[in-house]
Amino acid sequence: MRQRPLLVAATLALAWAAGAASAQTYPLFRTVDAPMFTPQASFYNPVRDELVVIAYDGTNAQIYNAAGDLLRATAALPTPLGTEVDGAAYDGVTAVGVVVRHNCEVIELDPVTLAILSSRVLGGSGTIAAPTLCAGVDIGTGGTLFVADYFSARVLEYPRTGTTPVREFTTAVMGIDNLARAPGTDLLMIASNQGQFAIYRESGALVSGPSLLGTGIVLGAHTRTNMAGSDGLTFVGTSGRLWFCDHNDTVMSCYLQTRGCAAASDCPLPFIGCDVSTGLCQSAVCGDGRIQGGEECDDGGLVAGDGCSGGCVVEPGFVCTGEPSMCGTCMDDTAFGTDTGCTMTRPHCRTTGPRAPACEVCIDSSPDLGDLGCTPAAPFCLRNAMGVNVCVECNVDIDCDDRTECTTDICTANVCGHTSRPAGDVCSSGVCGGPGDDRCVECVTDAQCAPGFVCHPGRFCMPAGADAGPVPDAFFVLPDASIELPDAALVEPDAALPPLPDAAIPTVDAATPMRDAGRSDAGPGAPDAGMDAAASPDAGPIAGSFVGGAVCSASTSHSGSRAAWVSILVALGLVLARRRTNR
Repeated sequence: MRQRPLLVAATLALAWAAGAASAQTYPLFRTVDAPMFTPQASFYNPVRDELVVIAYDGTNAQIYNAAGDLLRATAALPTPLGTEVDGAAYDGVTAVGVVVRHNCEVIELDPVTLAILSSRVLGGSGTIAAPTLCAGVDIGTGGTLFVADYFSARVLEYPRTGTTPVREFTTAVMGIDNLARAPGTDLLMIASNQGQFAIYRESGALVSGPSLLGTGIVLGAHTRTNMAGSDGLTFVGTSGRLWFCDHNDTVMSCYLQTRGCAAASDCPLPFIGCDVSTGLCQSAVCGDGRIQGGEECDDGGLVAGDGCSGGCVVEPGFVCTGEPSMCGTCMDDTAFGTDTGCTMTRPHCRTTGPRAPACEVCIDSSPDLGDLGCTPAAPFCLRNAMGVNVCVECNVDIDCDDRTECTTDICTANVCGHTSRPAGDVCSSGVCGGPGDDRCVECVTDAQCAPGFVCHPGRFCMPAGADAGPVPDAFFVLPDASIELPDAALVEPDAALPPLPDAAIPTVDAATPMRDAGRSDAGPGAPDAGMDAAASPDAGPIAGSFVGGAVCSASTSHSGSRAAWVSILVALGLVLARRRTNR
């Protein structure tokens, strides 16, 4: 166990609100001895009106109610959590207890049986160093996890179920030993093991402190002088009381404080007013039939299991209305109207989740736009840190896609934002116009491109001095060259066609006299000169009949040549006509 120096003092200082003109006291309401027990971490379960206090060695726990009455004495946990337990919180969204150890192991527990549900070890990121000794944990308003690092005086923020931090801020509190969020606010109370306290917003802005005695919140007089330590720091339910323990006494003690006041303005929620006669802020009284302060319901009793818990919180599976509250289960029996057991303010009955069935404003019914009960302006149904479903603009960046490629879409705190991409950023058809012009346009001049870039002839931006290479140039020339290819092909028939018929016709004419040998109308017979009449196939009467066939054959041959020539000329004319048309 880490040893802590003793501080002798009558009071502890805590800062509560920014700009407080005078100290606001938290007078002692009750001192609770914890013999043979080392209280170190605690969380309040509002559903059962139970304050769970866990020992430093992680082996046992004690259960109190919001008034500090011991409900169940020291009992062994189903499974030991491991030593050096040093912080705890209740997650109302998932209805689990969260415990952190010095080695930064986060353990999730069933808040009733205290059985282990899961565990993981928190780490760092590329820019945020991992915590070295975790000594405080709580759930932020956005459902994220805030963890205090003892040695570095930092507070790190993690996704609810993640191990990589998304943000950090450094405090002025050395030796951070506890962390607690004030209910219904974004204020984180940070306490050291030297009696030093400060209030920071979740954003990391300092509100008040760090302080010792006399400023901010002052814890009232105790029965013991030893005030070392501040373990188990917890805001208790709807009462507005503050619980913390001092485990360095011979007899371990815990303290339950309430808030002092001079006027109603000194008593913010969950208090309901100031009793000037006692100088104490008034808390809502669970069981009086009136819904006040942070109460969700009040049925006039403190019996659990009837829909309204002993801590005046609606129990899982019930819906409560009116004063005194009437509680019953809701039934999902209509898609768009008011489900049975629900009201118009929360018309939809949710049948899944740790507190189902429960009436909600909206239901997460689809991965796309248009969850049940939401509008196009805020289409996504998301369960907030208080366990209530609400409609939001977005949950992740992609929900904000405005279908404009020249903007960067960001989801921040469930609200969409759109930032223009720099002028000259390459987009699908050119470049982005820049701030004020989120269009994707073709570049014309170098001025449209980002510094160090020039406008390429293809109308897109490229690095200045870069060699565009022959491929883009050829790409633009090739289509022009390909248009000339048909012209080159057409020229060849023009050159080839005229001589071919001319050369062929004399050949046919020269052959004709040979086949006409012996004709009676051939004149003096000069063409037949030199031929042997006896050897000629036309000799004799039989040859005479062949002569007739030869004449007929020659006539047919000439007619076919002319027809072929005409066909060629016609085809050539058609090609030439098409060529002119294509031009």
